Amino acid sequence: MEKILEKFSEIKVSDLERKGKDFSFSDVQKLNVFIFEKIKILQENPDFIAELPRNRRSAIEDYLTNFLHHVTRIQNFNPSEGNPQNNRDSIAGVINDLYEGLYENLFPYLDTFLSRKADPMREELLKEAQATVSEIENEKQKVGETLQEAEKILEALRSVSAKTGVSNFAEVFDGQAEQNKKTAKRWLIVSIVSAGVILISLYLIFGQLTSALENDIGFEVSLQIFFAKLLIFSFLSVVFYQVVKNYNANMHLYALNKHRQNSLMSFQAFVESTEDPKIRDAVLIQATRAIFEAGETGYVSSKDASTKGLEMIKIADQIKE
Repeated sequence: MEKILEKFSEIKVSDLERKGKDFSFSDVQKLNVFIFEKIKILQENPDFIAELPRNRRSAIEDYLTNFLHHVTRIQNFNPSEGNPQNNRDSIAGVINDLYEGLYENLFPYLDTFLSRKADPMREELLKEAQATVSEIENEKQKVGETLQEAEKILEALRSVSAKTGVSNFAEVFDGQAEQNKKTAKRWLIVSIVSAGVILISLYLIFGQLTSALENDIGFEVSLQIFFAKLLIFSFLSVVFYQVVKNYNANMHLYALNKHRQNSLMSFQAFVESTEDPKIRDAVLIQATRAIFEAGETGYVSSKDASTKGLEMIKIADQIKE
């Protein structure tokens, strides 16, 4: 750093303003003057540089090297080269940034050093304060490490919770699917019995009508018997339709719940096999579709359910974003 400070002695601060010339640097001249005053103090107090921590000294050295480079650019500024206005604005902008960096990393510590040097009685108090600050920073670092460990544990718990939740819901859908399958089997048996009853009823109806016609009991009586039998047949047909409908509904629910179970198990397999959040999000959307989007199974129509499923998928997309 000593060599860098020596180079500043060769620069005349007043020349950096370029007052009265094209493209002057009057807007940053005050900053240049202030920084050069601090540099002069650094030149006169090498003991301050010697007691600086390595990382602080390295940061200050980088700022001073960069500042030296840009004041040299001001000295060598040529309005006839390139785009002079952009070059001037670029240099001024960097000097403003460097001033802010030096203000944070150098000026407060330098002022504290000068104050301590002027009043030796305060040195002991400053040492104690620095020791306290150092202890606080160490505690802060320990707390930060503890927080990082806690976040890792929390993330692991979230992952385990997600996997466990998926497994539990898969079992729920599996149990519901088996229940729907058993109910569907019962309705299938009832459907077969109902179909048999309808066939026997048809046989009896036509048999009684034929017997009535053969016995010549009269057209009006035969017509009454026909409509009575037709009413009974219509009632049996409605019952049969409802029984078949119940069977189809339960088979539809069985197919949907089985598909949901398989989708959740597949999702769990993907979660365990990758750490990429994009892949997990993509699989999550597909699992959401499988759960909330009741697709066609061949038993009943599910257009209304599909519409609701699409709405749920849009909500999942918004949450993910």
